[in-house]
Amino acid sequence: MSTAHAAVKRELLVRYLDNWAPAALHGARRATYAEMSPGSDVVDALRVFAEFPELLAKHALHVVLAGELPTAATVPAGVVVQSVDGALLPHLAPARDGPLFIHLDLPGSDPPEPAELAELATGRATELLMVLDAGPGRGLLQAAGFACAVEVELVDEAGTGQQLLFGTGSAKHLAGFKEALWAVDEYAGVRYRDPLDDEHTLLDISLSPHVGPLKRALLARVRRGASTVAELRDYTVAETIYQAADANRVLTALLGNGALARSPERGRLSADTVIAPGRAAA
Repeated sequence: MSTAHAAVKRELLVRYLDNWAPAALHGARRATYAEMSPGSDVVDALRVFAEFPELLAKHALHVVLAGELPTAATVPAGVVVQSVDGALLPHLAPARDGPLFIHLDLPGSDPPEPAELAELATGRATELLMVLDAGPGRGLLQAAGFACAVEVELVDEAGTGQQLLFGTGSAKHLAGFKEALWAVDEYAGVRYRDPLDDEHTLLDISLSPHVGPLKRALLARVRRGASTVAELRDYTVAETIYQAADANRVLTALLGNGALARSPERGRLSADTVIAPGRAAA
């Protein structure tokens, strides 16, 4: 694994947990973080959790990890750590009624079996972040029961790729993960690639990313049938690696050059505005 891959994955995990933890700790049900990766990624997670002492004083956070707690780890007050030898799955049963975040960084290893993923996905608020060298893609998570999923390829300067998968039952949380995805350090030496992009475009990490693949995706979507702006924003979040705001940028550009048309023809571009192929569409 390149150091560039490691840096991006670490920052992405930290950024997302920084939003996940306070939301999880506000609920009445047990909140659990499961570290199923080899190594010491749990240290970064514990540092994030330590930033919320007031919430931890009211609502304990359970951390379940494979193997021993790293010597560098400092366990914050209010965090209960359970180290497990062997499979974690049986130990996650009590967590499935509340927020459960599972981290699996498994480059060089096979993904969990479909039955294992299906069992993990049975929780009411379970989320999974998984990294592999290669694999069957987000369809694996959707088949397991994660209603919302995204797949991103992380490509370093040497051209080496790793497959990052995120699954959740919440469209809102998927949007939050996309926000973290595009906010990581753009100078880390890694670019993104959408596995669904037929042209395999490499994308610099940016708060305003290159949107060529999204333009092609939205044009193809509209050619299959007219859609509202709201539907195209939802499609962007559900089916591409982009955010809803990126759809707004693309639609404005494609309407401006005549590739798309709108109804009504004038006025503010609202969620109910209908988008159809334009006269300039190829």
